[in-house]
Amino acid sequence: MPQHFEWSVHPLQWLAFLSIALVLTPLQTSTEELLFRGYFLQAVGQLIKQPVILVIATSLPFAMAHFSNSEMNRGSLWTGLTYGVLSLFLAAVTLKDNRLELALGIHAANNLFMLLIANSADSSLRSPSLLTQVTFLDPKISFLITLIGAIAAYTFFFKDDRHF
Repeated sequence: MPQHFEWSVHPLQWLAFLSIALVLTPLQTSTEELLFRGYFLQAVGQLIKQPVILVIATSLPFAMAHFSNSEMNRGSLWTGLTYGVLSLFLAAVTLKDNRLELALGIHAANNLFMLLIANSADSSLRSPSLLTQVTFLDPKISFLITLIGAIAAYTFFFKDDRHF
């Protein structure tokens, strides 16, 4: 929906921000992934052996940690569920792959895309992105797109291994 975006290119500002984003974003996302999908997932995994329950139990705190983001003003229930789906997806990928690399990469790529390519006018992480979203999708549609994308990516990553 190109009508929802406007060009917001400021080449010198964007280039200056690029190096900062490429250094700090992976640090930020890696910290979150190590905390939530590394330490917390392992610790809770000592108590909960069912993968589905473990994924849910460890995804809730990640989603809740993002409830103070300004994007929640678009509709806290559906926006919160969108964060929840992303967290469930990252936890499921981590459990399935038995390592953090995919979750680290997905989270960093998501945040870098938002910071550098297409950010929103109400973002909690404002940046000189190339595009700025000025009209927002219904949060229910954003949730559905995220859910479909997570299912498709999970299926793609693990197409040769059909177990949870």
